[in-house]
Amino acid sequence: MLDSLDRIDRFNKKLDRLLPPQAPLPEGPLAWSQATVLTEYADHPAEFFCDILHTNLWSKQYEVALAVLENRRTAVRSGHKIGKSKLAAGLGCWWTCTRGAARGMLTAPTSRQVKKAVWYETRRYWQQSPELRRLMPEPAISPDTGCRWYDGRELFGFSATHADDVSG
Repeated sequence: MLDSLDRIDRFNKKLDRLLPPQAPLPEGPLAWSQATVLTEYADHPAEFFCDILHTNLWSKQYEVALAVLENRRTAVRSGHKIGKSKLAAGLGCWWTCTRGAARGMLTAPTSRQVKKAVWYETRRYWQQSPELRRLMPEPAISPDTGCRWYDGRELFGFSATHADDVSG
């Protein structure tokens, strides 16, 4: 397996071919298109966190990331202040940046938690990672508006008081 520096170098070279480093991001259908889907990270969420988001997962976060990769639904019991919001935000970015036609939905029990915790972390990742800024459009201030790519991918946040409100 390539070490992190080799993966970052390959990633930057791939993006440099698509978008020269000093050039502004293009407008229209070429910006954030299928060409920016990082399929090589699709089965490697921990490497995406390390190489793209510049953060490392601790052991339980790693287990949760693998559970998201391997299962259609994942539920986790946890305590306060252990990195759930950062993990959820990062997994949302990972999912939408590594799959064509992806639709990432970030949820929490209340709309305040979605906006002030999960979506805040999503925007923070985007602001702090030059690599992520080259892969996805800027997330809107409101999680309801979310983040939409020209190729149809989207990432957004919401809360629902009833399970039926989430279906569809």
